[in-house]
Amino acid sequence: MAAEVEAPVHTIRKLSAALRGEEATGKTSWAYTAPKPIVGFNFDMGAERAIWGAKYEEFFAGLDIHIEPYTPAHFTGSKLEPEPPKLWGEHDITIYELPQQIQLDDELLHGCRELWAYFIGLLGNAVSDPAVSSIVLDTGTIARRVRADAHLQGLQENKKPSDAPRKQLLQIEWGVPGDAIRNIYTLMA
Repeated sequence: MAAEVEAPVHTIRKLSAALRGEEATGKTSWAYTAPKPIVGFNFDMGAERAIWGAKYEEFFAGLDIHIEPYTPAHFTGSKLEPEPPKLWGEHDITIYELPQQIQLDDELLHGCRELWAYFIGLLGNAVSDPAVSSIVLDTGTIARRVRADAHLQGLQENKKPSDAPRKQLLQIEWGVPGDAIRNIYTLMA
């Protein structure tokens, strides 16, 4: 856990760490003990258990915690309208839920590009906001899967009418989602 450090007003400070471990070992709970205010991006959908579970009294009692549900209604086509709510100035911990849509179609993906656009727009705003001390991404593995599915959805939507729908990315096409995740690490560095 990091100690608070006095810094000049013009310095943007963010805590950057990667946690790895077995399921249910407290990684998410520990991540949300970082310096406040925290903006969290919850692809794993386990933040409620991590915060209001066994460690609540020890780590989170008395904090203002807000969980913002994902609303696909923010989108018209592939554009984000209106801009997603920036709620982190109002709370100690703000967590944006980022659930993957249930895919009912056997061939075509739906909602992945929109979910990624929502996430990446909020992430860019949080990273550039000097008021945000820490950012939690839970988990990077699922975020990578969402980005890969978003890329595949784009390929499916842009196919020729005579082509069969794409069901997976080719090996060479994994560079796009891989670069997007590397860009997040670079942005945080």
